[in-house]
Amino acid sequence: MNATLKTVIAASLLASGSALASADVLYESATLGTVGQGGGYSLSEQILGSRFTLTQDATVTRIGGHMTNSSGTLGAAIIKMDGLLPQGLPLNPDEIMAEATFSACSPSCDYMFDFDVFLPAGDYAILFSGAPHFGATGSGAMPFPNPNTNLGTGSYFFWNYSGNNWSNGGFDTCRFVVEGDFGGGGIDLAFSGNCPGTGTFDVTGATPNGNVALVYGFGAGPTTIPNTFPCAGTVLNVGNPNLDNRVISADANGNATLSTFIPTVACGAVNVQALDVTSCAVSNVVTP
Repeated sequence: MNATLKTVIAASLLASGSALASADVLYESATLGTVGQGGGYSLSEQILGSRFTLTQDATVTRIGGHMTNSSGTLGAAIIKMDGLLPQGLPLNPDEIMAEATFSACSPSCDYMFDFDVFLPAGDYAILFSGAPHFGATGSGAMPFPNPNTNLGTGSYFFWNYSGNNWSNGGFDTCRFVVEGDFGGGGIDLAFSGNCPGTGTFDVTGATPNGNVALVYGFGAGPTTIPNTFPCAGTVLNVGNPNLDNRVISADANGNATLSTFIPTVACGAVNVQALDVTSCAVSNVVTP
């Protein structure tokens, strides 16, 4: 173990933590070890992270892991990765896909909580910490060891609060879990046709007889819809999106279609995402 990584040492307690029923598991760094512990790798000041890769778009619905909460609230985030370690000190704003605060159990249990974010296929990491990161006010720990999954050892890194830098490895056998659904969370977007020329955007899985906005922009997100627009707070994976887009109506089966002329400048450069204005669900991203 890296000597700079803090641990919280406490006696194991013969109590059982609560476990919530699992949805589809998008990532699991380790299976569940012995619950009822009072210590582990510290979630005070330092940030513990585990990398994962999605080979297709997914909507995250819950995250969590084997942890204990000793005081206040803890913080969590999912970030996009561009290399072995995050680029910021500790994070640049555009690295953060979503973040949240939560209160876990004490002693330790397999704790899961709601967490809503759409992730295009790519490389990411799930992070947990105590104060002062991600709005957390308290502290806690991630107990170890937890058995490896059949995929082998998880990929870990941490923010070294004393050295003010990220370190690869340094701890292991902690349990991080990401749950959700592959695809756009029930709404999907497909493109066909010509670019440049007339192209067709087909939406499926939208709210029947509801409205769907096709949002486009140059570059990737994340971008949070501001309060002045419908679905405020929803995270889009489109950079600098045009939020005054054409709204199309879905039929009784939740399908909608838009055919439009696409200029040369947009080909291979514009990202398009469908937004269900009723449910605020977002689709996968397509590029004509």
